[in-house]
Amino acid sequence: AARMMEWQSDATLFLAAREVTPTWARVRYNAGAALMESGSHRAARDEFREAVRIAPDYGDAWINLGIVELRLDRPREALSALERARAITPGHPALAGPLTEARARVR
Repeated sequence: AARMMEWQSDATLFLAAREVTPTWARVRYNAGAALMESGSHRAARDEFREAVRIAPDYGDAWINLGIVELRLDRPREALSALERARAITPGHPALAGPLTEARARVR
């Protein structure tokens, strides 16, 4: 009962998990994804940045970092993150749209 509030949403669950396991990249990624879904893009960016700091080859985290950078109107940063993701996970289906958008917005 004491931890029921942590289970209210994905965001509350993964943010609580982050407090217990702050150096687990998967938890940081999931917290970022939940925050991004709820529209908290700056907080999501912080979580994705931490996920890729912990696990530099975490392709999905690089992709979501790029997507959130696009949503924050930071196309150069988005392109950098998405190019890193492409180097790690070439051909990932989630890359095509955001990478094309970032490239177009940088020009």
